[in-house]
Amino acid sequence: MNDSKKVRARPHVESYVWALGVLWTVIVAASLVWSVINVKQNTLETARIQARVAYEKDIIYRRWNVWHGGVYIPVTEETPPNPYLSDMPERDITTPSGKLLTLVNPAYMTRQVHELTEEEYGVRAHITSLNPIRPENAPDPWETGALQAFERGETEVSSVEETENKEYMRLMRPLITKKGCLKCHAAQGYQEGDIHGGISVSIPMEPLWAIGHMHMLTLLLGHGMLWLIGLAGIGLWTQALRQRESRRKRAEEALRKAHDELEIRVEERTSKLRIVNEQLKAEITERKQAEEKRAKLQTQLHQAEKMEAIGILAGGVAHDLNNILSGLVSYPELLLLDIPKDSPLREPILTIQRSGQKAAAIVQDLLTLARRGVSITEVANLNNIVSEYLSSPEYQKLRDFHPDVKLERDLETNLLNILGSPVHLSKTIMNLVSNAAEAMTEGGEIRISTENRYIDRPIRGYDNVEEGDYVVLTVSDTGVGISTEDIEKIFEPFYTKKKMGRSGTGLGMAVVWGTVKDHKGYIDVQSTEGKGTTFTLYFPITRKEVSRDKSLISIEDYMGKGESILVVDDVEEQREIAYQILKKLGYSVTSVSSGEEAIDYMKNNSADLLILDMIMDPGIDGLETYKRILEFHPGQKAIIASGFSETKRVKEAQRLGAGKYIKKPYTLEKIGIAVKNELS
Repeated sequence: MNDSKKVRARPHVESYVWALGVLWTVIVAASLVWSVINVKQNTLETARIQARVAYEKDIIYRRWNVWHGGVYIPVTEETPPNPYLSDMPERDITTPSGKLLTLVNPAYMTRQVHELTEEEYGVRAHITSLNPIRPENAPDPWETGALQAFERGETEVSSVEETENKEYMRLMRPLITKKGCLKCHAAQGYQEGDIHGGISVSIPMEPLWAIGHMHMLTLLLGHGMLWLIGLAGIGLWTQALRQRESRRKRAEEALRKAHDELEIRVEERTSKLRIVNEQLKAEITERKQAEEKRAKLQTQLHQAEKMEAIGILAGGVAHDLNNILSGLVSYPELLLLDIPKDSPLREPILTIQRSGQKAAAIVQDLLTLARRGVSITEVANLNNIVSEYLSSPEYQKLRDFHPDVKLERDLETNLLNILGSPVHLSKTIMNLVSNAAEAMTEGGEIRISTENRYIDRPIRGYDNVEEGDYVVLTVSDTGVGISTEDIEKIFEPFYTKKKMGRSGTGLGMAVVWGTVKDHKGYIDVQSTEGKGTTFTLYFPITRKEVSRDKSLISIEDYMGKGESILVVDDVEEQREIAYQILKKLGYSVTSVSSGEEAIDYMKNNSADLLILDMIMDPGIDGLETYKRILEFHPGQKAIIASGFSETKRVKEAQRLGAGKYIKKPYTLEKIGIAVKNELS
């Protein structure tokens, strides 16, 4: 362990030394680069200054020439008369001594000076214009660009260009038309103050670069020496640091040994404590999980017991109410068959019938709450159910009551089918949409969507959704949302925050919950106060196809032909209603008030069909009655009737040979079709 620390300490110092050396090298290199760049910039600026001096010199002697209106010089081979001044009457004059003189204008003089300058110093100059009088003064491409820049407002153009494999600093400034210049340039249309051309100056860069390179070499040598001196200083500092580090290591060696021994002991003790701590954590976690699971199971048990108690109460109340409501639902139907269509009694009777049907719908909610409400299981498509509800009078009434609430639908085109009860599913959609509208008192948006979804791993939410293929129904709103406290109670019966008398019975969400569970589905709720709520319902799919709609049938299609029927029901009103309906349909009807009476009757008589109430009190129920009759009338046809939905005892009777199950209250069509089908 000591050796490892020694190994670690040395690279620590070395890394600082290397870092300092690299930093010093970077600083020196950066200084050198900056100095070289500065030398190069100074060289270029020197060339520009020389070019400007040459230009200013040309401008001065041109002004002198213009000031004197031109100068006369002897005609020689190098200075012949200027052919471009031939229109001037005094271009050539003769002195009294007979010497021939010719006029030299500023341009002629500038051109000759430029030739001498190039010959003596290698400095090139050229007077030029975009509209030259003399063709030789036409600009080259670089000069053309500079002259065009002057027209855009530039006052100087310069750059390093290569000419005949040599670099030159080319600089050009404009020539401004003076009054004296108009003698030659007025004919070209120039006015005083116009730019009529420019003078370009080309300074050879070779001698300047040579001077610059000497400076760079001096800088390189100076920086090299500075770099070496810095490295030497770093080396001396490093040596001193190593000596101090060595002394420090020796001083700490004894302490390190003791520290290492203590560290080993601490590590051993820590390792043991860590193991014990992990075991303790695992035990605490297991206890917490077990406690949470127990609390959750306790809550579920409490909820189940509460729902079961309410369900038993609701089921009993529903059974009694169904018997009471039979008169309100069935008798109006019989009365309507016997009175004229224009009778003033027809409307009051229809009102009684509709009131009975509404009460029957509430009873149906109670049965659903009691988990006895799904009486039909058929292939259904949620898209059809949603569309039918949105076209229903109930939805239209909801829209009229909430005009500021908008509804958007997004239904998957190829939605799979499910097994279920269209009536209960429609009621579920109605309850969810109604609750969503109630949550948006100042308007908002409801969104209904359907989709096919495969759950590849369980979803842990309000419900735990297991793996499988589902049709998913989502109803969301932008309403007030549901608080965390309330969200745990929304599916409890009679729990509501709506205003009394405004809508519902407090059973709506309990019916939703019961319907989803009866369809072996799952439900999830997500809500944020002030933003809205989303209900997501998962229904297992089926690969079966939806059956075609049954065609409408008339009463003549299920009229009887005098067949004998025995009605067995412990409630007098129910027996009377069934008796009257069946008589109306043309059957021979006998009724008894208990299972025991039915058995006695059948011992001495026969019947083409039995209509058995499943629950009869006191005495034996419909199943037991049917079993005993089968003993001496094997194959006896029967129909089961009840205020409840199908129960295990109903299904057992059907396995023994009973046919259709009829749910009270009776209607003419319901009982007529069931009897007709069973007899046929």
